[in-house]
Amino acid sequence: MSTKVILEFDGRNAAARSIVNMLKTVGLFKVEEQKPISGIEKSLKEVKEGKVHKYNNVDELFEKID
Repeated sequence: MSTKVILEFDGRNAAARSIVNMLKTVGLFKVEEQKPISGIEKSLKEVKEGKVHKYNNVDELFEKID
């Protein structure tokens, strides 16, 4: 059984980079690099997840907000 752990760190931070590199070299971990998601990819993902709403006019939007 494996457990997936996602680490998010600032790549400009030397200490964080060295810790991640140390974890990679130990050999106990399988590393999967993720490419950064572009703005359009992020937007399309939000549409698929139903996080985007469409309104016909401003009045309809304000009715939904209130």
